Amino acid sequence: MKIINKKTMGFNMHKSMAIALFMVINVSATGPSQGQYNTITEALLHLGTTYYRQKEYNAAKKELKMAAQYGNSQALVDLAVIYYRTEKFVKSASFLKRAAEQGDAVALLVLSALEKKVQKLPNLLHSIGLSQNSQSVSLYTAGMIFKKMGLLELSEEFFLQVTSDEYPFTYLQVAMVCEKQKDFERAEQYYKRAIQQGEVFVSPRKLGNLYRKQKKYNSAQKYYNIALNALDHSYTHLDLAILYYLQEKFDLANQCVDKIVPDDTQKRMTPKKIKHSLKKRDNKSALADALNEVGLAYSDQADFETALPYFYKANRQVENATSLSNIGNAYFSLNQLEEAESYFKKSLPYCITPSDKAKVLFNLGLLYISQKKNELAILHLKQAADTGHSDAAYKAGCLYLQEGNYILAEEYLKQAVDSQIEDAYKVLGYVYDFQEKWHLASIFYKYAIENGDSSALHSLGTMYIFLNKFDVAEKYLMRALKNNEKEVLSTLGKLYFVQQDLNQAEVYYKQALNEGIESAQNSLNFIIDLKENPEKAKAFFAKMKDEGMIAS
Repeated sequence: MKIINKKTMGFNMHKSMAIALFMVINVSATGPSQGQYNTITEALLHLGTTYYRQKEYNAAKKELKMAAQYGNSQALVDLAVIYYRTEKFVKSASFLKRAAEQGDAVALLVLSALEKKVQKLPNLLHSIGLSQNSQSVSLYTAGMIFKKMGLLELSEEFFLQVTSDEYPFTYLQVAMVCEKQKDFERAEQYYKRAIQQGEVFVSPRKLGNLYRKQKKYNSAQKYYNIALNALDHSYTHLDLAILYYLQEKFDLANQCVDKIVPDDTQKRMTPKKIKHSLKKRDNKSALADALNEVGLAYSDQADFETALPYFYKANRQVENATSLSNIGNAYFSLNQLEEAESYFKKSLPYCITPSDKAKVLFNLGLLYISQKKNELAILHLKQAADTGHSDAAYKAGCLYLQEGNYILAEEYLKQAVDSQIEDAYKVLGYVYDFQEKWHLASIFYKYAIENGDSSALHSLGTMYIFLNKFDVAEKYLMRALKNNEKEVLSTLGKLYFVQQDLNQAEVYYKQALNEGIESAQNSLNFIIDLKENPEKAKAFFAKMKDEGMIAS
């Protein structure tokens, strides 16, 4: 079989492949990674509650009101709590009413209890019309709301309706309410009940703190150790350190501190001050996370200008790789590339894990691709890929293919294929296709097709034209056409041209032109000229056959 000479053939059979590859590696900014919240509303709600937990009520109200504007009834309930805590009872009731009007059953339950429309709880539940399945969740949630409002008796009443051995955290909530009411004996009973039923993460530490306040140090130590066995938590070590410090067991206190505080300046502080310092740090970290989440939610909507101030605020709370990288990504998406590069580079020293660093290196690689600085792009993408970043391996492989470095292209694309990067199958097919390793090329094109990449039908059909397997080529190209791959129209024109079927070639080049594929015009003009000059056509095809540029 004589294979068409694809290097010298006048009609560039691989043009569509080259276009596809160009589109693969010339990326545009995609913005920061998606956050954990699905909507802007959810992210604003989380930020508002984070401010609330840190008692920054004005900031909390601002974010919750924004969430409420999007129709979030939970934001209205949280606003009601804040206004109740600040003794603005009328305003609190108005927010509960708005939430209830939106169909929030818990808001209606809380409002009805506050207004004492129904004296007995079972009657209240019946009047609201809560289903049996939703009653427990609603009662528990209402109990949490009353607890936040400081209405401890109501909170306890609602929690007691849902206490269950199956859900030991309900006993924990009752115990915490009892402790707030200074009913230490009942608090102790409920903490122990929670622990007995398996809630060993929070209740032991809470009970240890209760015993420590009562100077029952042996009992406190016992429950701190139970808590540590369940979860090795910094604050439990500090609670234990405070316990030893109160007993003047300073060596034991320092041993607890050494497990969690590497900073020598902090070690010279008392355990209680260290705990306060860590809480302040953790509060800042929690707020930074919440601010980043709002920024990410806006980024998901491509509103990067609104996202940026949230990322900056997050970075002012805690300067870390996440906030700096998010700022860089937002600038990248806004095509402000110098600022993007600056913030990506600033984030690198803050990266804690190799995977964190790989993400930033990948972003820098994408940025340099967008600037057509391929050497810098490859440098950063390779570093990211070598630490296991599969998308970086894919992009590096594409760049090496563009440069004609098939060995390294194959190496990195195989890494991407091993990580199930779907586009990598087709591009690895290109690598083998360009090296005339037809069997391997067909394998990876077919993998790509099986994974739903219809553009690989076009690539495979084009390859079969080179191999003079015209019937097989036609089959794949027609499948590509059915998948609305418009570029295939020109390739079908080429398929019929090399078989000297000028009429069919003309039909498909005209269709390509009608679809806006301007490159089809020259081919169409040439075919019309050959049809009008049969002798010229005969001489042309004879010469092409002799030179191996079309099929014999």
